[in-house]
Formats: sequence, structure tokens, C-alpha cells
Amino acid sequence: MVERSKYWTRVPVKRQHTYRRLALEHAGARGKISEQVIVRAHDRALPLKVKMFATSNKAQKSLAATDSKEEAQDWDSPKGSVELMESLVNMADVFAELWPLDPTPRILMRVVLHHNFAAAARSAEPDRMKLVLDFCDSVLRENASRAVELDPPLTFREAKERWAELAERGGGGQANQGRRRDNPSDGRGPTNQRGGAAAKSKVCRLVSGGQSLPVCFLFNRNTCKRTAKGAGCDDGRGGSFAHVCNYWDSSANKFCLAPHPREGNH
Repeated sequence: MVERSKYWTRVPVKRQHTYRRLALEHAGARGKISEQVIVRAHDRALPLKVKMFATSNKAQKSLAATDSKEEAQDWDSPKGSVELMESLVNMADVFAELWPLDPTPRILMRVVLHHNFAAAARSAEPDRMKLVLDFCDSVLRENASRAVELDPPLTFREAKERWAELAERGGGGQANQGRRRDNPSDGRGPTNQRGGAAAKSKVCRLVSGGQSLPVCFLFNRNTCKRTAKGAGCDDGRGGSFAHVCNYWDSSANKFCLAPHPREGNH
């Protein structure tokens, strides 16, 4: 009944025995997940992908990893919200048997539902699905790295920040607006009562001194704790962001770009 950080170092990274067939019939997931994926899920240090749990890939016999290909690279990806959610539910059922203390699948579902499958994006469904899949897979990769360090998986709040960073970088093709309409936090100025009409398919950036930097989403929510860099911040992964306001002023048809956060000023 305590926070995971108190005991997570005692959670094993890999199960001692490998169970190729799990008791999934009770949950309705029997025969829906490839045996290769179940085996891989026994080791929390091995990154997973949402597509691995897609029912359309249940008959796959090999992850087909080579020097030039990633695991499951040629497998089918979920093409819509229903297929995506079924894949996450399949993952949750496998985790319930192998790693019942790991909430990763449930957290992924919560974040995806929070953003309504990137429904606020002004783009086609394939682009929205790409954003969601990129987000889920990036969280799974990071959690695999955290497992090696004996750190607990990302929390819901941390996962939401990863979504924001991905959209901030323009992840998912044209779907980098994949946020709820009532939370205009990706800097694009979606239609809402406070932000006015959107600048369609335009990302908020600050052009100064020959540089074009994306505007920091976290700064505009007064939650940025990244390393300071000049008049902005550095995410520690090669990304630099400007600390200016990303409020979209529909009357002036431009972003504010003043040196203050949007939260509390607009």
C-alpha cells in the first residue's frame, strides 16, 4: 500500500522461469497474443511495442530481428482506436499474469483516453494513430531502460509529460496537435475559449539569432524542471526549447511569444 519507489528495487527484472502459455482464457485473451511476445515480456529490460500485442499478429512465429531490422518491424500496426485499445488490453492481460505490480499498460490507456486518441489533431486517422503509437512505444522503451536501473515505471503524470514532449517535437507526422481541445498545451493554439481560433497545422516556434526553437510546453504550464539553457531549457536528449508564451492571439493572428508562461497570463 506504499508508493512503488519504496519497494521497486525488490521487483525482479526478469522472471526465473519462462511460461510460453499463460492462463489468459479467464480474461478473454487466450490465443490473442503471439507466444514470441509472451516470452519477450518475461524480461522487463527488453522494450516492447504496442503492435506486438495486436490480435492481428497472434500467429507470428518470430520477432524477425536482424542487424538491419528491429523486432516485429514488419508486423501489422493497429490502424484505428478500437484495434489500438484491444492491443493495450491484451498487453494489460499479459502484465497481469507476469508483472501484476507494473501498471504500464493501464497508464498508457489512461493517457491515450485523456487525449481522446489524439482526436484534437486536425489530421487523418493514420496520423493520429502514429502519434499514439509513437507515444506508447517511447514510454515502453523508457520503462525498459528504467528496469535496468531498478527504477519504477513512469507514473501517469510523467507519461503525460512524455506525450507533451512528443507533440512538442512534432511527433506523429501531422498529428503533433494530438491534445484535447480544452487543453491547448502543445503551442499550436487549438480552438478554445481562451486561445481563440487555431493557426492550422502551425507549430509555435521562436525564431531568434538564426535559430528556430520549439516553445516549451512545460514552461507554459509553469511545470518546467528541465536544465536551463540560455533563455530556455534543454531536455537532456538533444532538444532545446524556448521559454516564451505559446498563447495564440486570434485577433492578431499570431502567437504571443512574450517571455512569460501562458498559464496565469492569458
